Amino acid sequence: MSLAQGIDVSVFQKTVNWTRVAGAGISFVFVRCSFAGVVDGMFAKHWPGAKADGLLRGAYHFLVPNLDPRKQAEVFINALTPDPGELPPVLDLEEGSAKITSAAQYAEFALAWLTAVEGALGTRPILYTGAGFWDFKMPVNGQFPAWAASYPLWVASYPMRDGAPPLDQLVAGKFKPRMPKSWTAHTIWQYSERGRVDGVTDPNGAPANVDLNVFRGSFDELKAWAQPQSVPLVDIRAYTNMQVITAFVRAFGRNGSRVLDDTGLLPALTGAPSATYAGPAIADIPTLTPEQELALSSALRETTAG
Repeated sequence: MSLAQGIDVSVFQKTVNWTRVAGAGISFVFVRCSFAGVVDGMFAKHWPGAKADGLLRGAYHFLVPNLDPRKQAEVFINALTPDPGELPPVLDLEEGSAKITSAAQYAEFALAWLTAVEGALGTRPILYTGAGFWDFKMPVNGQFPAWAASYPLWVASYPMRDGAPPLDQLVAGKFKPRMPKSWTAHTIWQYSERGRVDGVTDPNGAPANVDLNVFRGSFDELKAWAQPQSVPLVDIRAYTNMQVITAFVRAFGRNGSRVLDDTGLLPALTGAPSATYAGPAIADIPTLTPEQELALSSALRETTAG
């Protein structure tokens, strides 16, 4: 058995020769696209560079607790719209310079970001975190976010303080990642933050540290897994008429009234606002485009069903 090998990079890796990285056996990379409300300073260079040398690419966002999550999602979506990459998008959950003072609010921020990105890009994101953060920072009254385990996990867990274990030892199962409590299995494992890969250097050409990752299976299995993971549409009939009206406004902003009016559903919705919605399923509303269906579904997903 072989494991697909990857790295992840950001503004902290300013000098990367992607041809050499690919030649060193690296087949995939996660590139930091955005942090809070700004695009990573090296994204515009790393993203096309990795593509030119044939690496499978995924983009990640570092979520902060002190900025509207929809604004954070907007920055990420806008940067990726021309070229979303080959791997699902990633939300990085860990504590940075902006301290997390409310686990409940941070969880709400995370879910808002996830639903916005799912709706815009049409694929289910990955969650990146580690047990050292998740198990201690994310419980609310002893409970973890119920939605977390429905997302694939990229786990950060380092079995060696310095350097990295040999790949054959990972294949043999000599080391296992420490799992955050909401998951029983991982999809990707970041197993070192002090790895070395040919082609990753400092500005003077000396070898530089880089995060090392492995997929749970082979490169062929990674390619198969990375096919677009379609996001299921929510069951709109689980919501009240008023919640559906509100979701149209949330999904389409100032155009929400027009989009809703075009569906022909408005008279029935306003006639009995507290009643359970009894109209067609989202996919059967004939005036909605596929993109609008995803946006409406994402808006409803943020709402507690009626």
